[in-house]
Amino acid sequence: MKRILYVLHWINLDTAIGAVITALFIAKSLGTRFPMVASLTLCLAVLSIYNFDHLMDARRVKKVATSARHRFYQDYLRPLSVYQLVLMAGLMTIIWYLPAPIIRAGIVLALITGTYFILLFFVFPKRFLLKEVMIAMVYTTALFLAPIYSGDENIVDQHTLLLYIEIMVLAVSNTLILAWYDFDADINDRHTSLATNLGKVIVYRMALINLGLIIALTALQVITTARYFEQLILLVMAGILYLMLLMKDRLIINERYRIVGDAIFLVPGLALFI
Repeated sequence: MKRILYVLHWINLDTAIGAVITALFIAKSLGTRFPMVASLTLCLAVLSIYNFDHLMDARRVKKVATSARHRFYQDYLRPLSVYQLVLMAGLMTIIWYLPAPIIRAGIVLALITGTYFILLFFVFPKRFLLKEVMIAMVYTTALFLAPIYSGDENIVDQHTLLLYIEIMVLAVSNTLILAWYDFDADINDRHTSLATNLGKVIVYRMALINLGLIIALTALQVITTARYFEQLILLVMAGILYLMLLMKDRLIINERYRIVGDAIFLVPGLALFI
């Protein structure tokens, strides 16, 4: 049973579910709809992007990978490549059932993401291209597509902009902390990351600054919108990330830090029942 749970984690099912839950949280905050087809599309898109990223990382490691997830992808490279084709086929099929404005915005985001991956893996495979920050920005933008384009034309106001920044800062903080944890493994496997390029100390400080920024942003949101419970949830997410920085000795066992890091985007689910 434990092995099955880890496999589901390695293929990023928890990340995809967290993305859908957070997008529903965003839609509720903005007072817009989040169609069921948008939930399924977002889930498939997240699974596809992360699966492709892990496949490419596994292919670049010429020895047995240090990370358990990358070892899993090395061992099952062929079936996971077929799984990638299935994900892409499903995504290309269901995307046409989305409302036209969401399709147009999604195509633009997909082109940007695809171009970035081509540059990252094929044109400049050994260059430092801010992978963690880019993935966090694409992830956050994808979460906001359906909630924004399912609402009124004037939905993008101060609250929307601040909420976008809050979610993006949380996503960037998450990737920074994971890069901080993965420093030794990335050095051993010759992966490029913010931590390997800037150093663990700088990335640690960047994560702390980001978490401090979240506190400031939530305070501003409470003052201007009085959305207490919503902002409390974002503070809880930031608090979990901060605890990850303090509990390295415990969380590094069996790569528990990855499970905790992905689980923070399940926390907004609490708001769906209020």
